[in-house]
Amino acid sequence: MSIIYGLRQMFQHRADLRSIIHSKEASAKTLLDLSPQALKTRGVDVLALDFDGVLSYQDAIMPNEKVMVWLHNACAIFQEKNIYLLTNNPLPARAAFFNKTFPAMTFVSFHYKKPHPEGLEKIIAQSGVKPDQVVLVDDRLTTGILATCIAGTQAIYITQPFVNLKGNHVKEQFFKIIRALERWFFT
Repeated sequence: MSIIYGLRQMFQHRADLRSIIHSKEASAKTLLDLSPQALKTRGVDVLALDFDGVLSYQDAIMPNEKVMVWLHNACAIFQEKNIYLLTNNPLPARAAFFNKTFPAMTFVSFHYKKPHPEGLEKIIAQSGVKPDQVVLVDDRLTTGILATCIAGTQAIYITQPFVNLKGNHVKEQFFKIIRALERWFFT
Protein backbone atom coordinates (compact mmCIF):
# COMPACT_ATOMS: atom_id res chain seq x y z
CA MET A 1 0.00 0.00 0.00
CA SER A 2 2.79 2.44 0.89
CA ILE A 3 4.62 1.93 -2.43
CA ILE A 4 1.42 2.38 -4.43
CA TYR A 5 0.56 5.51 -2.44
CA GLY A 6 4.05 6.91 -3.02
CA LEU A 7 4.00 6.21 -6.77
CA ARG A 8 0.56 7.75 -7.18
CA GLN A 9 1.62 10.88 -5.25
CA MET A 10 4.92 11.07 -7.14
CA PHE A 11 3.12 11.25 -10.48
CA GLN A 12 0.48 13.63 -9.13
CA HIS A 13 3.15 16.05 -7.82
CA ARG A 14 5.85 15.58 -10.46
CA ALA A 15 5.58 19.19 -11.67
CA ASP A 16 6.03 20.43 -8.08
CA LEU A 17 9.05 18.17 -7.59
CA ARG A 18 10.54 19.33 -10.88
CA SER A 19 10.14 22.98 -9.89
CA ILE A 20 11.76 22.36 -6.48
CA ILE A 21 14.83 20.83 -8.16
CA HIS A 22 15.27 23.96 -10.28
CA SER A 23 14.45 26.53 -7.59
CA LYS A 24 17.33 28.35 -5.91
CA GLU A 25 15.03 29.20 -3.00
CA ALA A 26 13.92 25.58 -2.51
CA SER A 27 17.30 23.87 -2.72
CA ALA A 28 20.76 24.05 -1.19
CA LYS A 29 23.95 22.04 -1.51
CA THR A 30 24.07 21.21 2.20
CA LEU A 31 22.34 22.29 5.37
CA LEU A 32 25.34 24.51 6.07
CA ASP A 33 24.47 26.59 2.99
CA LEU A 34 21.15 27.58 4.56
CA SER A 35 20.83 30.64 6.73
CA PRO A 36 18.37 30.13 9.59
CA GLN A 37 17.85 33.90 9.64
CA ALA A 38 17.00 33.96 5.92
CA LEU A 39 14.47 31.15 6.47
CA LYS A 40 12.88 33.10 9.32
CA THR A 41 12.79 36.24 7.17
CA ARG A 42 10.89 34.42 4.42
CA GLY A 43 8.11 33.43 6.82
CA VAL A 44 9.28 30.09 8.18
CA ASP A 45 8.22 29.67 11.82
CA VAL A 46 8.85 25.92 12.18
CA LEU A 47 11.89 24.04 10.95
CA ALA A 48 11.66 20.28 10.28
CA LEU A 49 14.90 18.42 9.56
CA ASP A 50 15.59 15.00 8.13
CA PHE A 51 18.63 13.31 9.66
CA ASP A 52 20.36 10.96 7.19
CA GLY A 53 22.11 13.05 4.55
CA VAL A 54 20.93 16.36 6.01
CA LEU A 55 22.36 16.47 9.54
CA SER A 56 24.94 13.74 9.01
CA TYR A 57 25.71 10.62 6.99
CA GLN A 58 23.57 7.44 6.98
CA ASP A 59 23.12 5.79 10.38
CA ALA A 60 25.25 8.35 12.27
CA ILE A 61 24.17 9.01 15.85
CA MET A 62 25.01 12.70 16.00
CA PRO A 63 25.77 15.55 13.59
CA ASN A 64 29.31 16.74 12.93
CA GLU A 65 30.76 19.79 14.69
CA LYS A 66 29.83 22.31 11.95
CA VAL A 67 26.23 21.06 11.87
CA MET A 68 26.07 21.32 15.67
CA VAL A 69 27.08 24.99 15.40
CA TRP A 70 24.38 25.46 12.72
CA LEU A 71 21.78 23.78 14.97
CA HIS A 72 22.65 26.01 17.93
CA ASN A 73 22.31 29.05 15.66
CA ALA A 74 18.95 27.76 14.37
CA CYS A 75 17.78 27.23 17.96
CA ALA A 76 18.61 30.85 18.77
CA ILE A 77 16.54 32.05 15.80
CA PHE A 78 13.61 29.61 15.83
CA GLN A 79 13.58 28.61 19.50
CA GLU A 80 14.45 24.98 20.08
CA LYS A 81 10.80 23.98 20.54
CA ASN A 82 10.09 25.04 16.92
CA ILE A 83 12.62 22.61 15.45
CA TYR A 84 11.54 19.07 14.72
CA LEU A 85 13.43 15.99 13.58
CA LEU A 86 11.43 14.06 10.98
CA THR A 87 13.31 10.96 9.87
CA ASN A 88 12.37 7.59 8.43
CA ASN A 89 15.26 6.15 10.47
CA PRO A 90 14.60 7.16 14.11
CA LEU A 91 17.44 5.30 15.81
CA PRO A 92 17.02 5.20 19.62
CA ALA A 93 20.62 6.40 20.11
CA ARG A 94 19.85 9.49 18.01
CA ALA A 95 16.77 10.26 20.06
CA ALA A 96 18.83 9.89 23.24
CA PHE A 97 21.52 12.23 21.87
CA PHE A 98 18.99 14.90 20.90
CA ASN A 99 17.02 14.55 24.15
CA LYS A 100 20.24 15.26 26.05
CA THR A 101 21.70 17.96 23.76
CA PHE A 102 18.52 19.71 22.55
CA PRO A 103 15.83 18.74 25.09
CA ALA A 104 13.10 20.98 23.65
CA MET A 105 13.60 19.70 20.07
CA THR A 106 11.01 17.09 19.11
CA PHE A 107 11.70 13.77 17.40
CA VAL A 108 8.46 13.19 15.49
CA SER A 109 7.27 9.62 15.51
CA PHE A 110 4.71 8.51 12.99
CA HIS A 111 3.09 5.34 11.73
CA TYR A 112 3.59 5.87 8.00
CA LYS A 113 6.99 6.86 6.65
CA LYS A 114 7.60 9.74 4.27
CA PRO A 115 6.27 10.46 1.64
CA HIS A 116 3.11 10.05 3.69
CA PRO A 117 2.44 13.52 5.16
CA GLU A 118 1.50 12.21 8.62
CA GLY A 119 4.73 13.47 10.24
CA LEU A 120 4.37 16.96 8.76
CA GLU A 121 0.68 17.05 9.70
CA LYS A 122 1.66 16.16 13.28
CA ILE A 123 4.20 19.01 13.31
CA ILE A 124 1.59 21.46 11.99
CA ALA A 125 -0.92 20.37 14.64
CA GLN A 126 1.62 20.48 17.52
CA SER A 127 3.07 23.86 16.53
CA GLY A 128 -0.26 25.49 15.68
CA VAL A 129 1.06 27.19 12.54
CA LYS A 130 -0.18 27.16 8.96
CA PRO A 131 1.39 24.60 6.61
CA ASP A 132 3.22 27.28 4.59
CA GLN A 133 5.01 28.40 7.77
CA VAL A 134 6.75 25.00 8.04
CA VAL A 135 9.81 24.02 6.01
CA LEU A 136 11.21 20.49 5.76
CA VAL A 137 14.88 20.16 4.85
CA ASP A 138 15.39 16.76 3.18
CA ASP A 139 17.73 15.09 0.69
CA ARG A 140 15.24 12.72 -0.94
CA LEU A 141 12.78 13.87 -3.57
CA THR A 142 10.44 10.88 -3.38
CA THR A 143 10.20 10.77 0.40
CA GLY A 144 10.57 14.04 2.33
CA ILE A 145 10.24 16.53 -0.50
CA LEU A 146 7.20 14.69 -1.87
CA ALA A 147 5.69 14.77 1.64
CA THR A 148 6.00 18.58 1.60
CA CYS A 149 4.13 18.73 -1.70
CA ILE A 150 1.32 16.61 -0.26
CA ALA A 151 1.12 18.49 3.06
CA GLY A 152 1.45 21.97 1.54
CA THR A 153 4.56 22.93 3.48
CA GLN A 154 7.72 24.53 2.17
CA ALA A 155 10.67 22.38 1.11
CA ILE A 156 14.42 22.72 0.98
CA TYR A 157 16.00 20.01 -1.15
CA ILE A 158 19.60 19.16 -0.17
CA THR A 159 21.51 18.34 -3.36
CA GLN A 160 24.85 17.26 -1.85
CA PRO A 161 23.97 15.28 1.26
CA PHE A 162 26.50 14.20 3.86
CA VAL A 163 27.92 10.74 3.10
CA ASN A 164 30.46 8.40 4.67
CA LEU A 165 31.66 6.00 1.99
CA LYS A 166 34.30 4.47 4.25
CA GLY A 167 32.00 3.67 7.14
CA ASN A 168 28.89 2.43 5.36
CA HIS A 169 29.88 1.98 1.72
CA VAL A 170 27.05 -0.27 0.50
CA LYS A 171 24.21 1.71 2.09
CA GLU A 172 25.69 5.08 1.06
CA GLN A 173 26.16 3.89 -2.55
CA PHE A 174 22.57 2.60 -2.59
CA PHE A 175 21.20 5.98 -1.54
CA LYS A 176 23.56 7.79 -3.91
CA ILE A 177 22.06 5.78 -6.79
CA ILE A 178 18.49 6.36 -5.56
CA ARG A 179 19.08 10.13 -5.33
CA ALA A 180 20.59 10.21 -8.84
CA LEU A 181 17.62 8.29 -10.26
CA GLU A 182 15.20 10.67 -8.54
CA ARG A 183 16.95 13.73 -9.99
CA TRP A 184 17.11 12.13 -13.45
CA PHE A 185 13.42 11.23 -13.37
CA PHE A 186 12.27 14.72 -12.38
CA THR A 187 14.60 16.84 -14.55
